[in-house]
Amino acid sequence: MTVLISLLSIVATVIIGLFSIYLVRKQHRINGLQDAFKVLNSDQHRNYRNRVYQLYHEYKDTNNIQVFRNPEVESVRADFDVIGVLVKHKNIEKKLFLLEYGPLVFACWVCLKGSIEDERERRKFEHYMENFEWLSKQARKFWAHKGEDLTKREIYDTRQKS
Repeated sequence: MTVLISLLSIVATVIIGLFSIYLVRKQHRINGLQDAFKVLNSDQHRNYRNRVYQLYHEYKDTNNIQVFRNPEVESVRADFDVIGVLVKHKNIEKKLFLLEYGPLVFACWVCLKGSIEDERERRKFEHYMENFEWLSKQARKFWAHKGEDLTKREIYDTRQKS
């Protein structure tokens, strides 16, 4: 009987320990998600994304890929690449992130894909921004599973009309 009680207490301790680890990891991913939200909801990042949309339409009009060579674009690309790493390695809750920001990630990828491919060639580094690319693919798959085709969404032209 004593052996059975000891065994049950060991099993209970292991279960409680594993559940605690699960909760700590879950909280870590939620904290990562909150940090990503803070970055993406900041006025600075919103302004930079707006600039990306403007430059995308300018690029469509002029076919001049060099319009993307500026600090705002670099910041947007870098933020999404870092967030991609964090989502990929489960430091950010993937489903919740894609639910809230998947369409935005995909739209920014559409806008910046050509400039990223240009940078890959210029740098002779095919892995440049690959986590941003991965994140955009995850967003597309996630929303396709929900019945939404992100490729059919329009990138709004935020340029000032004269």
